[in-house]
Amino acid sequence: MSDAARRLTVVVCRGPTCGEKRGSAALSARLAETIKARGLEERVQLVDEYCLGHCLRGPNIVVHEEGAGEAFFGGVLYSPMCTLRNWKRKGKRYPSPND
Repeated sequence: MSDAARRLTVVVCRGPTCGEKRGSAALSARLAETIKARGLEERVQLVDEYCLGHCLRGPNIVVHEEGAGEAFFGGVLYSPMCTLRNWKRKGKRYPSPND
């Protein structure tokens, strides 16, 4: 499957430590705006999860790429210059909570 056809699911931790103390609510809102602004609604699904279990590393996200697996990232900050590809290459990656 080509990269252009792969679907992404981005799971944002919204637990009390990530969401209220570390800014994941704002991160999720900005990601939603960016997905819509770039017309990626058909390709990228944004999901809020209550807790991913790595509270002190937050804000945390899991990026699941259809057909390619998933990656867990901690300490994610939104920047207009960031992309999912950059997170996958440069993000601070930790083992997935499901590993």
